[in-house]
Order: sequence, then structure tokens, then C-alpha cells
Amino acid sequence: MMNTTTTTIEQQSLRPDFTGCLTEDSSDILFQVLNDIELELDGNLVKEFEQGLPADIIPGV
Repeated sequence: MMNTTTTTIEQQSLRPDFTGCLTEDSSDILFQVLNDIELELDGNLVKEFEQGLPADIIPGV
């Protein structure tokens, strides 16, 4: 006689759900941080490409 064992594996997301953890104050802080990152990125792009794209300043690229 043969015994068979069945195992059930529950799938879980690797990304935690933080939506229930955000309060109005914490979401305001989060949006401010994201806005600061966006402004920093925009500033870096302007500085890096103010002379033009590499194809504009290096012939043959």
C-alpha cells in the first residue's frame, strides 16, 4: 500500500502592501520626497546635456 502526501504552497507577493500604512502626513512626506527626487533628476539632466547630446558634440557618434 502506498501513502500519498499533498502539500499546498500559498503564493505570496514579494512586494508588501503599504497602502494601509500611509497616513495623510506620511503620504505628504512621501510625495515631497518624490518631488525632490524629480527636481534633482531634472537638474542633473540639464547640467549633463546643456552642451547637447553626445551625437551633437562628438562627430561620428
